[in-house]
Amino acid sequence: MEMYEVFVVGGVPSRTYNPRDSRRLVADLENIERSRHTLGALHGPTKCGKSVLLAKSVRSAITIDGGALDSADALWRELASRLDVPVGARSSFAYREQSGSTSTGDVGVPLVAHGSHAGSEGTEILRSREWDSAESLEANVRKTLVREELAIAIDDFHHAQFSARRALTHVFKSLLFEGVPVILASVSHRAYDTVLAEPEMGGRVELIEVPAWDVDELRQIGVDGFSALNVVTSDQVLDRLAAEALGSPQLMQLFCRELCRDAGVLAASERSVEIHEPDWPDFFAAIARKSTAVNSLTPIKLGPKERGHARQRMRTVDDEEVDIYGAILKAIARCGPRSEIHYRDLRSAIGDVVVDANPNAGQIKNTLEHQSGIAARLVEQHEFAEPVIYWQSGRETLHIIDPFFSFFVRWGDMKLDRG
Repeated sequence: MEMYEVFVVGGVPSRTYNPRDSRRLVADLENIERSRHTLGALHGPTKCGKSVLLAKSVRSAITIDGGALDSADALWRELASRLDVPVGARSSFAYREQSGSTSTGDVGVPLVAHGSHAGSEGTEILRSREWDSAESLEANVRKTLVREELAIAIDDFHHAQFSARRALTHVFKSLLFEGVPVILASVSHRAYDTVLAEPEMGGRVELIEVPAWDVDELRQIGVDGFSALNVVTSDQVLDRLAAEALGSPQLMQLFCRELCRDAGVLAASERSVEIHEPDWPDFFAAIARKSTAVNSLTPIKLGPKERGHARQRMRTVDDEEVDIYGAILKAIARCGPRSEIHYRDLRSAIGDVVVDANPNAGQIKNTLEHQSGIAARLVEQHEFAEPVIYWQSGRETLHIIDPFFSFFVRWGDMKLDRG
């Protein structure tokens, strides 16, 4: 067995799939599939395994990418493509015409008729007609879904065009009435506001929350995968990998894959192979160098363009010059692998990383507001599915939403120039 078949990043794993049975997620989805008349609204943090959960749990589902849906018609076209339903069908009928009289059969009511003929000497003419089927694409797709007892799953529903969601909701309602279950997967329950606002959907929607993974659940990925490859490693290694994964099974899969690759374990071995604890800073920094999270980090670190007076520059303990935006990201890294950081902890961390300045509370909180706004605008510009960070001023708490962003801030190269 190849190592890449065991630790699967961004795909559907088999040997390292953890259904998290104690959370009853699979059971909830199976109930929706069986009940046939309920819409399941699956929501949870980014990169927490929603797509894999759908693929493993709802075997009858036809899965559509939400980003492809800008109208209800787009949904029918996507379904037709997956179901091999022909976009158009044609019928034909042949008859003979003689001395002005016509011999015909029962041909139904054609929508568009096309004539052709082949004649012989005299008055006898052989004619034929063809016409488009009167049955619409939508009707054919509906019949197929009902006949085959299929379900529909919309992955990344938050990417569906906002203006199309009301029309899509009406389609979902009619499908549920016919016994075609629908499951929508999204990064946030806010994506379902349009669906829940429809009075006709009352009692038809069931919210299913997919929480971030805890350390034990992440750890099990390593346990199962290393066992499949006949690899032995210490509990300390497994614990560190799970802690740094920040609730994301994708990160845990990535860490385990890179650990095996660094050790030269590319396939299962007949003899047991021991992998020792690596140099953690070097190990994680090497992974971070390959990360695309820098694309989101750059505008959040640089902040808006400076107008008028230049921002105060500060010297860090590692002898780098930063402004308040860069200092905050340095402080996030200092706080360790966390999904929430309170203001008091962040301010303390700024004091630890900056050696020649002491930003006040107003500077820090205003900057956090600006960084949170930049993250939100990147979503509006369709750069990201959801904000990578969010500053909740009422609770004075910074939420690190994207685990890959958090990982890069902690281990990546922070030396970014304004250009």
